[in-house]
Amino acid sequence: MTDGRCGGTGAREVDDERGGADPAGLLHGKDIGAGPDAVRRWWSAGVSGFTRAVRAAEELRTRRSEASRAAAALPAVRERWTRAHARVAEAEEAVRSAEAEMADAVTMLRAMARTLAERQEVRQDHWDFRPDLADVLFSFGRRLRRWQRRDDALARRVEDAEQASDAEREHLRTTRTGLEAAEQDLRDRRAALARAEEVLARTRARAAAGDGTRAHRGIRPLRRKVSEG
Repeated sequence: MTDGRCGGTGAREVDDERGGADPAGLLHGKDIGAGPDAVRRWWSAGVSGFTRAVRAAEELRTRRSEASRAAAALPAVRERWTRAHARVAEAEEAVRSAEAEMADAVTMLRAMARTLAERQEVRQDHWDFRPDLADVLFSFGRRLRRWQRRDDALARRVEDAEQASDAEREHLRTTRTGLEAAEQDLRDRRAALARAEEVLARTRARAAAGDGTRAHRGIRPLRRKVSEG
């Protein structure tokens, strides 16, 4: 048979759906001392504990919500990282192609320079054997005319080589500019890839953080003693 007070000898524990603790001991039937001051102290401690528990539960829900959003965003973030990685690979290939083109341009310019030097040397040799006045007079100008025709042909060859060298030099400048642009593009894409990797890592971490909160049950149920019949 029970008395009208909580916490008799045969008391049993029952979970309260609200959760939290009972520091005041009122529901446990504990002796908290005499007077209203003691009751207020115990009750204040109980309210503080419950408030902390509610705040912890709110933080837990916030973390779970953030983890859920991160998990939902993860496929799109991973896809952006994949595209950024592919763009870096494309830029690297563009740099290699520009480097090869520039190497070819340098080789061609050197060849053009050698050709020009050779043709200039041939013409200079031709000028070293220019007919003198006596040859002109005794040949009635035939030697001079032959020499002039030969010199005109050599001059055209020198001019052609000069134009080819100028064109190849311009091509080299254009190729160098293209290479510099490709290298800058590669740096930009690598920076974008690094940012994508950081975003992916953060998103994965936030999504994984939700795994550590699933076992958490929130506020612990309030345990109180009630008298048994």
